[in-house]
Amino acid sequence: VGVAMAAKLLEIVLDVLQQPPSQRQPEQLEQCSTYFRSTKFFRSVGRDSERVDECIKHLTLEVFDENQPVVMAGDEGDRFYFVLTGSLRAMSAGSMVGCLEAGESFGESAVLGRTAEEQKHTMTFIADEEGTKLAALSRAQFIHASGGFGAMVEGILKTPPMHRSHAETALLMSQFEETDFFESLHFSVLQRKCCKCMTAVAFRRGQKLD
Repeated sequence: VGVAMAAKLLEIVLDVLQQPPSQRQPEQLEQCSTYFRSTKFFRSVGRDSERVDECIKHLTLEVFDENQPVVMAGDEGDRFYFVLTGSLRAMSAGSMVGCLEAGESFGESAVLGRTAEEQKHTMTFIADEEGTKLAALSRAQFIHASGGFGAMVEGILKTPPMHRSHAETALLMSQFEETDFFESLHFSVLQRKCCKCMTAVAFRRGQKLD
């Protein structure tokens, strides 16, 4: 998608997200789908257009003032966020540790957490610009859209290791940390390195595993 087309599609997305989900029409969802499919998260969802459209249908629009916190470290992660316009700064222990620009997302680790502690945000995200716009998706809709935890893990494993985010690596660790192999590693730094290097390998039925 070219720059001009992406800007036009973003205008459509912002207009559609201001409508109640029940009023969003199939042709509008198709235009939104074209925009979102170019982003990392929706590529991980896969080519299931029905699942992507269902996800987009339930996105809500949230607008934040400059310096307004979106989430605070320790808050329950009940929503997944996608940055539409503006940018966010990520804060940890009072220091800025990163920045999220339009097209990036966060919150998946907390949304997919299996324990109360894992479902808490580990960082604070603050809007850097007046009128920063985010698309939000509830935990239930996020899990449905991603096809569940297993499908999300598979999507991450298909992403080249060098392109995985810290949050994606953390998701892999939460999936594998209780296996015998990972418990034998003892140190979290070794577990993280393994998750960073893991890749997905597909086998046909009846094919031998060397």
